[in-house]
Amino acid sequence: MLREHQGKGRNRYDALMLFSGGKDSVYILSKIKREYPKLRLLLMTWDNGYYSKLSIEATKRIARQMDLDHLIYRPTSAVYKTLYRFTLQHVGMKGSYETVDRFDGTLNQLLGLHFGYEFKIPLVLSGVDWAQSLIMQSQTNFVAPDEDIHSRVLVDRMEKRAGFTIADAFDAETQKLFWDGTGKVKEDIPQYVLPLAAWRPNKAEVQALLAAEGLLPRGDSSPILTNNQVLSVMTALDIKRIGYCSFEPEFSAMIRFGENDPKYWKNSFECVEFLVRIDSVLIKNTVNKVLKKLDLTPQDVGL
Repeated sequence: MLREHQGKGRNRYDALMLFSGGKDSVYILSKIKREYPKLRLLLMTWDNGYYSKLSIEATKRIARQMDLDHLIYRPTSAVYKTLYRFTLQHVGMKGSYETVDRFDGTLNQLLGLHFGYEFKIPLVLSGVDWAQSLIMQSQTNFVAPDEDIHSRVLVDRMEKRAGFTIADAFDAETQKLFWDGTGKVKEDIPQYVLPLAAWRPNKAEVQALLAAEGLLPRGDSSPILTNNQVLSVMTALDIKRIGYCSFEPEFSAMIRFGENDPKYWKNSFECVEFLVRIDSVLIKNTVNKVLKKLDLTPQDVGL
């Protein structure tokens, strides 16, 4: 598919890569540049105002190093502020994974489809691997089915799992950011592709390639440091409300698939849970700082 699309985009690009700067997305870029050198890529990174500066700077550095066009998209501050304010106040017993993270991650995916459609880029590439796709979407196809992309199915699925709708949280104009392929010009709708679901590289292969090409993330690139700042509130909420971090089932499944390091993530989750349970000043200060940015109090979200 990638070979067939080289140079075939109607405008400047053949593929839009949703780029987080993590090892998986860097691996995809490296493999594409080496094996599909004529595929014209545009990297797209979100700066929603809540990702760490380390994360954003990492994407810029790698884009420069690989000499690729790079778009950093920052929507109006109200979009993600509204998303986090609403979802954090409606976590319930589902946990933040199925509510806050579900809305956040799906919106990022849907914005990629919007950009691909508007700029007539035929492929939208994501760094989600086959195991994540199986866990999150219950399928391992490396191309999203047309019935998902040409309709409102992705939003419907998100709303069903979260337990509330985009209309509950957003005004009519903001709701348009959530992709609905119904009525769109079919020839302009991009295909949503998961290269890792087709290639299925093991972690050693990814590590070796990035090391050989000098693309390994720096020592300060741990996902605990570079992830969304709201994660601190999500984790504290989960542990207070349901007794564990709601991301643990996904990470446990990834460990069983051989995709995650069990020792690293067990220690990480247990450490964070301990800090939350003892009401650590470190956690409390971080949580309060994020809540203040969202114009919320601990009481507003049940902390």
